[in-house]
Parts: sequence; structure tokens; C-alpha cells
Amino acid sequence: KDDEEESRFFFNFIFSAEGRKILQCLATFGFSYSLTTDMAAKLTAQEKLCNCTANAIKST
Repeated sequence: KDDEEESRFFFNFIFSAEGRKILQCLATFGFSYSLTTDMAAKLTAQEKLCNCTANAIKST
């Protein structure tokens, strides 16, 4: 039953507005991070991920 509740919470979160924002942050990060070998660009992508995720969480 606990696993069922956790699964339900996870899916409810993922399909919520906040969850979609965080998924968008992760997708953008993955795309930006994987396309470059430049360390400065990778660090910038990580910083953008942190800022994007923080903004998504603050909006909840």
C-alpha cells in the first residue's frame, strides 16, 4: 500500500504544473549539457538547471 501511495504521489507531481516545469528544466539541462565538451558551458548549464528548478519550486 505504501508503494502505491508513493507511485500515486510521484505521478500526481509529474503531471502537475510544477512537475512539468521541473521536467522541462531537466530536459533543457540534459540537451545543453550533452551538446558541449566545453567545461564552462557545462557549468553554465548546471547553474541554469539550479536556477530553473529553484524558480519552479518557488512557484508552488
